[in-house]
Amino acid sequence: MKFKDFMMKSLTDLLEEGETLSCPFYGILNQGNSQFFGYFGLTQTHLLIALVSEFGNQITYTTRIPLDIKSVKSKQTAVLKQYIIDISFNDGPPCRITASPKVLSIGSQKENLLDFIAVLDKNSSQSQQIELKDSDGDKIRYQYFNVVIYAGLFIAYMVIVLLAAVALATKSFSFADIFIAIPLIITFLSPFIILSLLNRFLFGKIVCVICDEGLVLENDIIPWNNIKKISFEPNTAFFTSRARNVKYTCITVDIKSNESNEYSIDILHFPRYGLKRIKKQHPEIEIDWGIKRLIKLVAFALSIPLISVLIVLIKLATVNF
Repeated sequence: MKFKDFMMKSLTDLLEEGETLSCPFYGILNQGNSQFFGYFGLTQTHLLIALVSEFGNQITYTTRIPLDIKSVKSKQTAVLKQYIIDISFNDGPPCRITASPKVLSIGSQKENLLDFIAVLDKNSSQSQQIELKDSDGDKIRYQYFNVVIYAGLFIAYMVIVLLAAVALATKSFSFADIFIAIPLIITFLSPFIILSLLNRFLFGKIVCVICDEGLVLENDIIPWNNIKKISFEPNTAFFTSRARNVKYTCITVDIKSNESNEYSIDILHFPRYGLKRIKKQHPEIEIDWGIKRLIKLVAFALSIPLISVLIVLIKLATVNF
């Protein structure tokens, strides 16, 4: 079956009696750190989603979401010219869809994509978009330089361990070499540490704003009373509480909008220092600081050079013996 035919059949199968399909297109559903390829379309009252397998030959998940839309924010990327569509519903988790205006074998992709955005805008109850930079409150920014700082600290640790191992192997161990290496590493990291501190207050993308009403996102506001729990997840693909690849530091906000509806929202690039700001604003909110995952990550990172040095020392001891 051809790609377009498979898309049309997958979405048509989701129609109920009396409904017609409009604006079908191919795109990516973004849920926090996870991405899923799929087909998207509209009826008069619902958003249709059919996710496909890795090879695109099998439908893995389908859903129908009522068009009870609070707000829609769409933008086009500068390089790839992809459309990023953020949809916030009056009740339920938000939805982010990324789609290219050109897809092979789907000639109507761009037209349907633009019509899709127009229909969502028409059905949204909140026409004015939220500008985070103009919002009152504590602005939390994406910390660009933390990765460089952590990498530099890891390299410094490896250098110190290796210097100690070489000194032990050659029987010329001296703490002087270690004390020489430490100032050099600090000098190298100093500009990035300063930039990281400035990043908190002056520049960097604002991921959310903490205010008296709640957490302000790009197209939604989460009231404090609706937040059940906030969980922090470090930037690691090795140790997470869920079976997914965590590419970015983020927090997961568990939300209870009413007695029968609970869901969660991931805020990507949310730094750990922002949790202290939340706790200061609302001390009663339950926060999982991700301590166990951080300990596992640090232990894993520290063990790599130690194991390498141990192997080298064992081989040297074997040769000398």
